[in-house]
Amino acid sequence: AYREMDASFNNDNDFTPYIIFQNLNDQFIQDQFSQEFQFAGKASDNIQYVAGVYYFSESAQQDVSLVTPLLPPAGAPPAAVLLPFFQTIERKVENTSQAVYGQLVYSVTDTLSLTTGLRYTSNEKSIDLNLFRGDKASPWFQTERADSFTANEVSALVNLSWKVNKDAMIYGQFSNGFRDGGWPVRFPGLPAGIPELDTVDFDSETVNAYELGIKSSLLDGTLRLNGAIFMTDYQDMQLQF
Repeated sequence: AYREMDASFNNDNDFTPYIIFQNLNDQFIQDQFSQEFQFAGKASDNIQYVAGVYYFSESAQQDVSLVTPLLPPAGAPPAAVLLPFFQTIERKVENTSQAVYGQLVYSVTDTLSLTTGLRYTSNEKSIDLNLFRGDKASPWFQTERADSFTANEVSALVNLSWKVNKDAMIYGQFSNGFRDGGWPVRFPGLPAGIPELDTVDFDSETVNAYELGIKSSLLDGTLRLNGAIFMTDYQDMQLQF
């Protein structure tokens, strides 16, 4: 699959006819490509399998300018002393993700089945930030930052399910996963520009999930009753405020 976006727009944050606080999204572009190949079948009468490979790549850039006459002037006096404050932040990101995975369903008996799965994921991302005030060709203030991040993780799933009868099934499951670390990139840049990225980066979030449950169909299929108890254990949880 392939997708691309190219946009530009303005944000009038003061909601008045006057330029008090305005964001100009001069350039907002993004393109991405993903491809997955999956193989599924039966190795024997009691073993089913799914295996596959996955690839994803993305590049994006966003240029945002802040205009407000309520802050100090955009340039050094005397030439620009009467101009409104003008600051631009250019954000460029590159992301790639590659994975290989497999899952087996083993029918131990006609009523008991075991499902196991593994996925290996390798992710890489990079970021370039450029903040400048005044004209880009000769800014009177500029901060440039760049960093990269790599994550290599193995995720697993184990599920044991028992068909008590044709109307009820009990199961237990363990699975884990992760979400990449990175950086907060929407820095306002005021007043000191952009901090060193290795002082604000965050680690990957990891999670272990445990679950026990029952799924049932009652009253000749007219009532479905399911229940579960579960626990989810997060490490380095990522939150947005």
